[in-house]
Amino acid sequence: LNEYVNTDPDWELMRLQYRPIPGDGAWINILELPVAEFANDPVFKVVQWDMTDLRDGDYELRAITQCYDVSLNPGISEVILVTKSTLPPIVLGEPQPADGILSPGDEISITFNKDIRCNEIFQADGIGTNINNNNLGLYDATNGQLIDAIITCRDNKINIVPNIQDVYIENRTLRVQVEDIKDLNGNELAEPVIWEFYVTKSN
Repeated sequence: LNEYVNTDPDWELMRLQYRPIPGDGAWINILELPVAEFANDPVFKVVQWDMTDLRDGDYELRAITQCYDVSLNPGISEVILVTKSTLPPIVLGEPQPADGILSPGDEISITFNKDIRCNEIFQADGIGTNINNNNLGLYDATNGQLIDAIITCRDNKINIVPNIQDVYIENRTLRVQVEDIKDLNGNELAEPVIWEFYVTKSN
């Protein structure tokens, strides 16, 4: 809290308030501070807002002052938009191909419930389930060999296209492992996502 005048003789107290967006428009009190609380804070005061019980989402935040003389108009601060984002991204539906068979026209992809940090997705350079410092790998499920792939990401979806001729993966089972995916606020995928599928692209 700042830009107040703690020597104003008319000032009685300050309320910190919020309201969810979207919502019914009603402001909800977070806390109420009497002017005496600002005696030792002439420039700014830091207060805590416990958001533990609030859902993830957008909120508006403001401060409002009340004078001893209630006929005086309250002072109202600018409204600040606050976003609470604490939940990790989760997979929407099933990774593709959902039927476990990669047929002509199918795609290899995974979609999340929120936008992710696409610029932090890198192809693995390890084998088996060891993807080293990167976070997405396409493997031959039989021998654990890493298969080169073209990885594209937009908003909340990752697409994987094998960068190898179909003949070398035909009638083989492939595995995709995805981990350490973060949403735009840095919340990280809770656990790796692994799925397998059989390739029949020539049929």
